[in-house]
Amino acid sequence: RFPLGINNTFDSALGGAYRQELILVGGKRGSGKSIVCTNLCVNQLDIGNSAVYFTIEMTGNEIFERQLSIMSGVSHAKVRQNNLEFTDIIKLVKARASMFEDADSLVNEFLEHKDKFKFESDLLRTKSLKQNQLVIIDDRELTITAIDLHLQKLKAQLGDGLKLAVIDYLNQIVVPGSEEGMYDWATQIYISKKMKEFARKYDVCIFSPYQIDDSGGTRFAKGILDAADIALLLDAHTREDNALTFETTKIRGGSPIKFSSGMDWDTLKIDPSEIPTPVKKLEAKEKKEKPSQAQASVDKE
Repeated sequence: RFPLGINNTFDSALGGAYRQELILVGGKRGSGKSIVCTNLCVNQLDIGNSAVYFTIEMTGNEIFERQLSIMSGVSHAKVRQNNLEFTDIIKLVKARASMFEDADSLVNEFLEHKDKFKFESDLLRTKSLKQNQLVIIDDRELTITAIDLHLQKLKAQLGDGLKLAVIDYLNQIVVPGSEEGMYDWATQIYISKKMKEFARKYDVCIFSPYQIDDSGGTRFAKGILDAADIALLLDAHTREDNALTFETTKIRGGSPIKFSSGMDWDTLKIDPSEIPTPVKKLEAKEKKEKPSQAQASVDKE
C-alpha cells in the first residue's frame, strides 16, 4: 500500500491505497474533483513515486499551473493571471527545479539574472527529470485504447515507481463504435470495468472522478461502482469553511468511513490533517428555524 495523502485518518484506517485498486470519487460540478486529483498526484511526487494525470476537460497547462501552486504555496489566481511578485516567482522556480536532478545551481543563477524564460530553457537543456515524475496527458478525445497504450509506455519507462493513474474524469472517456453514445449506461459500466482491468494489468492504482446528481446518486449508470474497490462521495463546503468532506459509499475489506480535510482555496492544497466536519450554513439555518415537537404542539394549540 501507499498513502494517498489527502487525509491522515483515511490513510491510517486503510493503510493507504493498494496497487490494482480502482477508486472512484463522485461529486457535483465545481465540487473540487479535479483539485483532489491534482493533490493526489503531487502527493505521490512528494513521497518519491510517479503518477500520471489524464485530463480531458481541462488543458494540460491548467493542470500544470495547479500543480505548481500546490507545490510552491503560491496563490493559484496569481499564477493563472501571471500577476506574480518576485518572491512568488522564486517559489515557483524552486518548485519547478525540484522536478529535476541537481538543479539547485540553476536556481542560484536565476537569482542573479532574474529571467524565468532563461531558467526554464536552461533547465530543459542541461538537466534531467528525476526518476519520480508527474506526467500530464491532455486529450479531449481520450479513448480506452489511448489509456491502455499510455499506461503500457509509462510502465515500461517508470517501472514499479508508477503507483497512481488519475483519469479526470470517468464519464468523459470515449468508446469508439459505441452505438448508444458515451453516456449510455452500458457504455459507462464497460468503461468502469476496463479501468479496473487496467489497474490489474499495469499494477497501478487508478483513481477517477464521476458525476453525481442532486440526490448524490451516480449519473448515467449506478453500475459504474460495481468494479470499484473504493467509492467516495466528495462534498465541498463554502470557501469560508476551508474544508473538503469525503464519505465512502463502498469499501472492500473495510468499514465505512467519513472524514474531512482542511482546504486552502488560495493555493488549492489539501491539508491531510483531520478536521471536524463543518456544519453547512443551510442545514444550520434549517435547524434553527425548525421548531421543536413540543413547541410545534404549543403553536398548533
